[in-house]
Amino acid sequence: MGNHIAALNTRTGHATAWNSNANADVLTLAVSGRTVYAGGEFSLVGSMTRDNIAALDTRTGRTTAWNPGANGAVDALAVSGPTRARSPAASGPAEPIWTRFEFGIIGAW
Repeated sequence: MGNHIAALNTRTGHATAWNSNANADVLTLAVSGRTVYAGGEFSLVGSMTRDNIAALDTRTGRTTAWNPGANGAVDALAVSGPTRARSPAASGPAEPIWTRFEFGIIGAW
């Protein structure tokens, strides 16, 4: 089982061998197809540098090449088709498109 993030067998509830090892807290997850998007307060996932946001392969737990970076903690993620959204505190090198909803602001990229 990994640090700060793990996969559980849906039949037994036991941790699987999936091991992504984030070096700090993972605060949110979103799943789309074979990808798990993780947001939090980490700087390393697996052996790869990822600033607070990462994408992981659902089968292997390996960090993917996707690396948008975020300069603050990511505490919310959503996935809808080809669009991913993150919390407003986290902005990265590419300027996100900001959209206001009743519950707050999210960035989409």
